[in-house]
Amino acid sequence: MSSLDNSLDQEYITRFCNHLSFKKNLAKNTIEAYQSDLNLFNKWLLENNRTFLTSDRVFINSYLAHKLDNGVTVSTIQRNVTCKKAANHIIGD
Repeated sequence: MSSLDNSLDQEYITRFCNHLSFKKNLAKNTIEAYQSDLNLFNKWLLENNRTFLTSDRVFINSYLAHKLDNGVTVSTIQRNVTCKKAANHIIGD
């Protein structure tokens, strides 16, 4: 179990989902999928003693490779990438 505090990461996820809902007017299902993607990524970060702010491109690619190795479809991986890029744009990289 990680000793990192992920409350800031949870705030980022909430801010991002609010942005998608209020500014981008995306469908509820899309927002829920993005939120799920970010929560899973955040869980993996914590398991690896990282946060959103301490994850770099190499680490993110490692996560995506891990997902692909565990049977996640390419379309889901593509959604994960799109979600992460959009989140970085909104909350900063």
